[in-house]
Amino acid sequence: DTTGLDMLDVVRKALEKRGATLVLCDPNEQPLSLFRRSGFLEKLGVGNLQPDLAGGLARGRAVLEEARQGLR
Repeated sequence: DTTGLDMLDVVRKALEKRGATLVLCDPNEQPLSLFRRSGFLEKLGVGNLQPDLAGGLARGRAVLEEARQGLR
């Protein structure tokens, strides 16, 4: 559903403006297909789409560490 995708992109942009990163975990096949077809996955960053919660938490820790080191 493109309405949901549009809202996710609004959230992604708002977080980006604040220096934060949106990380998504374990999407179902239908939204994942839409992410790929629409170009949203590239905007999100492939590393910010994780297969499960553990991966999402690990990505969050990595983003935090990058910010602490001034890499973001």
